[in-house]
Amino acid sequence: MPKAHKIYRFADFTLNATRRTLFQNDVEIRLRDRAFEVLVFLVEEAPSVRSFDDIIKGVWGETHVSNNSVEKIITELRNALGDDKNDPRFIKTNRGRGYSFVCDVHEVQQETSASVYGKVAGPRSKFKSFAPYFILAIFVVGLSLWKGADLLASRTTNPIFEDDFSGAEIDPNRWTIRGKTVKIENGMAKLVVEATDNSGRLLSNYFSFDPRKSITIKSRLKVAYSQSLKDKVYFHGYFGLSPKTSRVIEDEIRSTIWFGVHYTNYDYESKYLNGNTKEQKTEGFFLVKNGGSPFTAIDYASGKISPRIEPVWDKWFDQKIVYDPSSGSMRLFINDELRQEFNVGKCSTDLPEHKLRLEINPEGWWLYHSIEIDYIQVTQ
Repeated sequence: MPKAHKIYRFADFTLNATRRTLFQNDVEIRLRDRAFEVLVFLVEEAPSVRSFDDIIKGVWGETHVSNNSVEKIITELRNALGDDKNDPRFIKTNRGRGYSFVCDVHEVQQETSASVYGKVAGPRSKFKSFAPYFILAIFVVGLSLWKGADLLASRTTNPIFEDDFSGAEIDPNRWTIRGKTVKIENGMAKLVVEATDNSGRLLSNYFSFDPRKSITIKSRLKVAYSQSLKDKVYFHGYFGLSPKTSRVIEDEIRSTIWFGVHYTNYDYESKYLNGNTKEQKTEGFFLVKNGGSPFTAIDYASGKISPRIEPVWDKWFDQKIVYDPSSGSMRLFINDELRQEFNVGKCSTDLPEHKLRLEINPEGWWLYHSIEIDYIQVTQ
């Protein structure tokens, strides 16, 4: 029997539901997993109107999800497709009823059979036809035995922590809040500095991880700062990780084990009494280890700070951090472009368990600095 692959074409888009790809002409459009699944659901149900409950049940199953999560994904899909909600070509809002996919959809069946690989004339030709696959199978088995179980484990990806901030409040089952300036606005988490040294801080619950496998942290962020009354900027913020240890994590201890991304615009310079620079003017994004601060001169000498990364201020961007706890390598991608790689150190703990938590915090000496977060997904 031929094997059918579900491929849908609409306008200048090609949606391959089996391979999980979306192309506009020859350009691939990348979507988050849930957004892709919602698109496939609407396309397959076109042109029927589907309610929030229909979409949630069809995509999330029995998992409890709010309508706000669906609305955020519909917005994401419209942006990806170049659609206008007021004059929709693809996704129409039917007030009080739900959403419908209104563009003409054509399903294409691609068939793959043995005849593609050669004529089947008898046992000899069958063997010739499938010989490459036997050889490939033997190679894969041999490679698996050589590399061990870690090879297969490294190819699986599972979520170990995630939040799309679709609730009315920060989920206490996922996060601990420090300060009074962390809130949900329009389905986004917003951390703000509203007074000098009075900033919001988010600490995730600790999540378990496999120290032999890389960790990927995907998020969509906006980092913004304001000018001070003296036309100076005193802003820095961080988005990173700290391991769980047997020690009580006070700020002093946390600052020595924290590692991740530091966002800095620090328009100030100070010196020690002997004239050496203590704090220096710094602007950009940086990867740091052991609590390094890009505006602290001595941290460069001790190797805590990566080379500068061109920053993205006051605009939404996709951030991806890939961390290998066994080697200490960390890579930062912004809008799918590799911007920096830096060794932040192996993840070690004095506990038998291996756990990490996320820490996110804007800091500053003036008002209205902020970090906004659309979603966070940690996979391994």
